[in-house]
Amino acid sequence: MQDLQTKIMVENISAIVTPLPGRAFIGTITDCVRQAKASIDIIQFEWKWYHHDHASTIQQLSYEVLQAARRKVAVRVLLNKEHPRHPLNSVNKNTILNLQEAGALAKFGPSSPITHAKLWVIDKEITVLGSHNLSRRAVTVNDEASVKIISKEIAGEFTRYFEALWNRQ
Repeated sequence: MQDLQTKIMVENISAIVTPLPGRAFIGTITDCVRQAKASIDIIQFEWKWYHHDHASTIQQLSYEVLQAARRKVAVRVLLNKEHPRHPLNSVNKNTILNLQEAGALAKFGPSSPITHAKLWVIDKEITVLGSHNLSRRAVTVNDEASVKIISKEIAGEFTRYFEALWNRQ
C-alpha cells in the first residue's frame, strides 16, 4: 500500500477562515460550487442523492455540482467504498453514476483504508473541510462542524493530498 503520510509544507499562512457549524455549511458550499470557474476536487465519505426531493438542500448542492461539470469545470469526486454488501456502497454508487453522466470524474476509493475525509478544494484557492457528510441528517439533525479557508497555499496542500488519494492503487 502506498504511504499517504504527508509532510506539512506550509505553516502559519495568512488565510480567511470562516467557521461553518451546522446548517451554515450547506449554503456556503453550494455558493462556492456555483461560483467555481476551473476545478472542484471533492472527497466525501457519504453523498446521498435525493432524486424525489428536488427542494432538499443536499440535492440543490448536487445539482450545482452537475451544472459545474456541464459548464466544463473540472470536477473530480472520490467517495468511500465499504465491504461489498454495505448499504453505503449503493448510496455512493448512485451518486457516482449521476456525476459521471454529467461529465464529472467520479470513483470509489479503496475499501481499505476507508475514505473518511470530507474535503472540497475549489479553483485551487478555497478549501472546505470538516465533518459534514452529504446527507439530510448531516445538515438538519447532527452536530457537525466544517470550515471554509481561502488561501492558495492551503488549497495547494489539500490538492496535493487529494492527488495522493485519487491516484492510490
